[in-house]
Amino acid sequence: MALDSKFYIGWHNRMTDYSLSTSLAVESNFPLTNMLNQNKGEPTRWDMSSTTSTAITFSSATAYAGNAFMIKGHNMPSDATVRVRLYAGESQTGTLLYDSTATAIYLIIPWGEMIAGIDPWGNYYDPQSNLDTVFSVGFDTVEFKSAQIDIANPTPTNDILEIDKMALFFAWTPTYNFENGATTVIEDSTIMNQTVAGGFRPSNFPARRRMDINFSYMSDQDRSLLSHILVERTTKANDLYIIANPNATGVSKYLHTSIFKREGDSEFTQTEYNFNDYALILREN
Repeated sequence: MALDSKFYIGWHNRMTDYSLSTSLAVESNFPLTNMLNQNKGEPTRWDMSSTTSTAITFSSATAYAGNAFMIKGHNMPSDATVRVRLYAGESQTGTLLYDSTATAIYLIIPWGEMIAGIDPWGNYYDPQSNLDTVFSVGFDTVEFKSAQIDIANPTPTNDILEIDKMALFFAWTPTYNFENGATTVIEDSTIMNQTVAGGFRPSNFPARRRMDINFSYMSDQDRSLLSHILVERTTKANDLYIIANPNATGVSKYLHTSIFKREGDSEFTQTEYNFNDYALILREN
C-alpha cells in the first residue's frame, strides 16, 4: 500500500516506553538513554573496534502503533545500513509486521540532481553537508509489541558508532497537505568578526533546517487534532518528528526530514466554514 505524499508529524518517541537492550554494550558515559532524550549533542556511543554490527531490541506486553523511524545525527560512513523490524508478539516473536530490509544510511544523489564535475554519480548528500545527517523510513501503520533495529557498520569511523537521536513513532497526517509557497531555510548561525585588517574571522556553528509552512485548508477536526498534538500533548519544549513527504527522494527528502521544535504559538484563522488557516514555524533540534 502506497504512503500518502503528505506532511507527517510525530510527537512521541515510542522507544521511551520500552526498556532497550543492545547486542553490543555501549560505553558507560554514553548510555542508550542518551539517544532517546531531547538534548542535541548527548549521543549514545558504541566501541566497534572488534565488531562491525550491533542490534537494538525492545519489547512490551502492550501493543503500540507506529509508522515511522528516524535516526538524526550519527557518524556512520556510506557503507553502513540500518534494518528495522517490528513484531506482533513480545521478544521479537509472532508475525513480522514490518521489515525495512537493510537500507543504506545515506541518501544518494539522483541522476537528475547530479551536477557534472561537482557531484559524482553514486555520491551522497550527507557527508558533504554541514547539516545533521538524518535517516528515516515511513511505512503503513502497524501495532507492534517488540522491535529489532540492526545496524551494520563495516568501516566504523575511528572504531566508534555514535548516534545522537533515535525515534520510532506514530506520525499523523492532515487531510489536506500544506499550501504552495512553503519556505525552507538553511539557518547559518556563523558569526563573522571583522578584524583590524578589514577582513573577517568566522566563528563557525552548525547549519540547521527550518521550515515555514501554512495549512490553508485545514478542517475543524484536523485543526483540533493538530492543536492537541502541538499544545496539549507536547508544548514548544518537546521534539516533533517531521517527514514532509515520505515518498520524496533526493534533495527534497534531505532538506525536509528531521527532528524539530515548534517556534511561536499555536494559532489559526478560520477562513470559511470548516476551513482554517494554520501556520507552523519549525526549527531543527
